[in-house]
Amino acid sequence: MQRIGKEFVNQSVYKYPQTKRLLEWLTKDGYFKLRMHKSIELDKVYDDKWKVDKGFGLRAAQNINANEEIFLVSTENCITGLELIDCDRIKAFEINKTVSMIASKYYEKNLPQLYYTQNILKIICQIFAHSSGDQMKMYPFANTLLEHYNNQTTTKNPLFWDKNAIKGIYSSNLASIISSTQSQFVSMNEDLLQNRMFGFNLSKFIEMMSVVRSRNLNFCPEQPKFFDINSVVIMSPVVDWINHSFDPNCKLTGAYYQHETESFVVVKAAKDIKQGEELTVNYGNMNNMDYLMRYGFVNQSNPHNELSLTLNFDDYLEYTSQLFDFKQKIFKTQEDFSLDRFILFENRINKNLLRSLRIYFLKNEDLLTNPEIASYRYKDFDKQISTENELIICKFMIETLKKELEKYQKARINTLDMNQLMHPNKKDQIINLDSHEDLIYVQNQNYRNMLHICIDEQTNIQKNIKFFEKQLQNLV
Repeated sequence: MQRIGKEFVNQSVYKYPQTKRLLEWLTKDGYFKLRMHKSIELDKVYDDKWKVDKGFGLRAAQNINANEEIFLVSTENCITGLELIDCDRIKAFEINKTVSMIASKYYEKNLPQLYYTQNILKIICQIFAHSSGDQMKMYPFANTLLEHYNNQTTTKNPLFWDKNAIKGIYSSNLASIISSTQSQFVSMNEDLLQNRMFGFNLSKFIEMMSVVRSRNLNFCPEQPKFFDINSVVIMSPVVDWINHSFDPNCKLTGAYYQHETESFVVVKAAKDIKQGEELTVNYGNMNNMDYLMRYGFVNQSNPHNELSLTLNFDDYLEYTSQLFDFKQKIFKTQEDFSLDRFILFENRINKNLLRSLRIYFLKNEDLLTNPEIASYRYKDFDKQISTENELIICKFMIETLKKELEKYQKARINTLDMNQLMHPNKKDQIINLDSHEDLIYVQNQNYRNMLHICIDEQTNIQKNIKFFEKQLQNLV
């Protein structure tokens, strides 16, 4: 174990001298805080196909079998929201009180987000304090996190995009989430200042939020989750060099060794890993919008993409006005129901959307034909009510989605910078804006990511149009 650890540290420092301070700090008392069971190596990872620089990554330097432990990092060298390192009781009380107040202000009714935000803010406070001088216990790790962020040639978080990328956004959803996130961070920073929490200025606070949101591990043992109440929110050196995949070959767990009274973050092989293969974990089953806002990248293929859509029923009042009180009663049987806002999934149909539309378009005749409907609850509308009901649903959704698609196509004409979109291999032609494939020709990665999100949303709409058109053909 010690030999493997020494090899990893020596090779990493030789190839990447900027890692020296961090790795020497991690192993200053021997190889007990960083325990290497399998040979791995630090490497710069570049995706040749999509022309994306992923930064540091870890590769297997030997074949590794499924379920074998690869390496462990002591939580004593990690930063979490569970404890405040080297903090006196009075200051700890002030920090806990303040972050709880701020998190409750925004997420009082969303417990997973509330706990996540509390942990993130406590981690930020610690990084801010421990990066202030080398006398601080966690200085090598805290300072490395900030140095890495500041040394980036291009900041990939949309909050720091240049005007050219911002002006090109033709997705109202992306524009809205950037604006709302910015506003929320401004408000949180003001709350911290009012409660005398360190000397955060706005740019520093947003920078540190970006660092912590993009580098923290948020997992439940054996299963990656996002915003789970029971998940561990932790910043861990070395582990945070592992990149993301929806088909990961590694998993993160926690271990506590009672005889040592020490806890560890454990990286295990989720399946057989070949020598030279990059180690990956699943950061969470999120859509690309969330990945972009949190990590600054998008997945080329993401089965979890979704789109929020507002539905307008003004042209269908002849149907929606019938049985109005009865419909309202049914909707009340469903928790967290929204009357006009729904989610479109890219790779499956939202069953709650279909249930809601079947209820919206119920007619008096439907109750006369099928009296059982009178006793239905919301969940019972997962099956067809009548052919006419389904026809109305299909026509309504096709009309709605085509109008939405038209908005995207008009918006992109008015907002995009054609100088960014010229095809390098086709003279006087721009790249294909209806496909992800041509995005590799966009040189500016932030502009490319912006386009990727917009195309994701268009693709989502187009797939849902095809579904309802096929349904309509089957009904006619």
